Amino acid sequence: MSESSVLQKIPAWYLLPVCVIVFVLPSIAVTVHSGASASYYFLSLIGLIGAWFGKNTLSQNEKNLLIGFAVFVFCIGLSLINAQDFSESVGSFEKYVRYLLFIPLYIFIRKSNIHLAPLLTWGLILGCFIMALVAIYQFHVLGIERPHGVRHPTRFGFVLMMICLLLWLQMITYRHNRKFVAAGVFVTCLVFYAIVLNHTRAAMLMIFPFFALLLFYYRGKLDKKSIFIILGVLILVGLIFVHPSSPVAQHFHKGFAEIKLLIEDPVANFHDSWAVRVHMVFVGMLIFLQSPILGTGLGDYALDAQQMMDAGKTMVVDPILLSTPHNVYVNLLAETGMVGLAALLVCVCVIPSYIYFKFLSEYKHSSEISLYCLSGLTVMACYLLFGLTNTWLTNNTISIFLIFNLVYISSIHLLAEKRVCK
Repeated sequence: MSESSVLQKIPAWYLLPVCVIVFVLPSIAVTVHSGASASYYFLSLIGLIGAWFGKNTLSQNEKNLLIGFAVFVFCIGLSLINAQDFSESVGSFEKYVRYLLFIPLYIFIRKSNIHLAPLLTWGLILGCFIMALVAIYQFHVLGIERPHGVRHPTRFGFVLMMICLLLWLQMITYRHNRKFVAAGVFVTCLVFYAIVLNHTRAAMLMIFPFFALLLFYYRGKLDKKSIFIILGVLILVGLIFVHPSSPVAQHFHKGFAEIKLLIEDPVANFHDSWAVRVHMVFVGMLIFLQSPILGTGLGDYALDAQQMMDAGKTMVVDPILLSTPHNVYVNLLAETGMVGLAALLVCVCVIPSYIYFKFLSEYKHSSEISLYCLSGLTVMACYLLFGLTNTWLTNNTISIFLIFNLVYISSIHLLAEKRVCK
C-alpha cells in the first residue's frame, strides 16, 4: 500500500486533536487537574482506533522500542506473583499499562506521517510562560509558600525546569531567529524566578547534566554567538542558584546541615526533609532484601514497610515510612526486584537513548534531527536524575515522559525517511 493511500484513510480532522494536545501539553501537564494523564489517555484512545489504518512500516529500532516497552510491563507484572494485597497491586499496575498503550499510539502516529515536534517547540514557550505565571500568581496573590500548580511542588518544579531546558535547545538551534530567541530569553527569566519561588532542588540539579550533554555535542562547533549565550545562561544560573544569598543556595545548605545532624543522631533528627528520605530509602532496601529477584509484590510497599517496623528492623517507627521511598530505583527494587529495575533501565532508558544517540551520530549534519535527538536525551537525563528523589513511575509525570518520547522518536524517524527519499 502506498503512503498516499494510507494517508487517504486517515481523515485530517482525526489528526487535529493530536496536534492540539501536543501543543498544549506543556501548559496543562501540571497546572490543570489530570492534565497529563487525561491527555495521554485521549491520545491512546485515538491511537487504538487509528493504528488499524494502513500498513505497518516501522523500522527495526522502532520495533525494538515497542517490544521493549511490552517486555517492561511483563517484567513488572511478574511481581504480582508475590503480591499480598491483590486489589492494591492491580491499581498500581494500571500506571504501567500506559506503556502498552504507547504501542498502538506510536504505530498510529507513524502511519499518519504527522510531524509533531514543531508543535511541541512552540508549546514549550507557551508552557514555560503559563507555568511561570501560575507560580508567580500562587505565591504573590494566593500566598502559597511553595507554588505548585495542581501537583506536588517537586513535580511542578521538575516539569517546569525540564521544558525550560528543552526550550534552551530550541533557542540554540534557532539562534538566528531573533524574535524566537528574544521570546525565549524573556520566558527563561520568568521560569528562573518561578523556580526560586518553588525551591525544588531536583529541578535545579538538572541543569548540570544538561550542560554536560550540550558541551559534549557542540564541542568544536559553537560560534561566538552561541558561546556568548551559554556563558550568559551560566552566569545567570550562578547568580540565582549558587550565590550564598540565594534562597536556592540556602535551601541546599539547610539540606546538607540536616544530613550532618542525621549522621550524629539518626533518630533525633528524623523529621528533617533530607533525613526522612534517607530513612525511607533504608526501609526500601530492607524490603528489597526480603525478595531480591521479583520483589515483594507491586503495590505492597506500605504493607511491607509496616511489617519491617513491627519487626523492629527500622531505626524509627513513624507512619511517614509507609509511603514510597521517594526514589524510583529503590521503589522498583522493593516491589519488583532486580528483574523490574533491570527492565526499567534496559527497556525504558537504554533502548530509547540508543535510538537518540544512533540518529545523532548518523544525521549530525541535520540540525533538526540533532535537535530532537538532544531533546530526547535531555528528557531521559532529567527523568533519570528525577528518579533519585521521586517515584515518577507511579504518578502523572509518566504520561509526560511517554508523550515527549513519542514526539521526538517519531519525528526523527519521519525526518530520516524524508532525507532518504530525497
